[in-house]
Amino acid sequence: MPQADGVGFKPLVLCVSQGYYVNLLRVRNSGVLSRHRHNGPVRAITLRGRWHYLEHDWEAGPMSYEDVFTRLDARKAHYAKTSLGADHVNGLVR
Repeated sequence: MPQADGVGFKPLVLCVSQGYYVNLLRVRNSGVLSRHRHNGPVRAITLRGRWHYLEHDWEAGPMSYEDVFTRLDARKAHYAKTSLGADHVNGLVR
């Protein structure tokens, strides 16, 4: 199903009772996606190719992932280089 030029998706689940959907997204063109919002959690699995957010220093590719634990590790490494120290991240954990 076409969504935009070079972009198409195949719906797998359209759950109207809980307000979420699951789809396969195929992007054939490189470019920048305009700013947008999601009204709930987003999970992405990259089967082929690579993508990233301009405001983050990570890149998604096949078998790569980011979760709360990789975020914690990255923040600890960052704070360890500053006067705050690696333990500063513990104040962010709930």
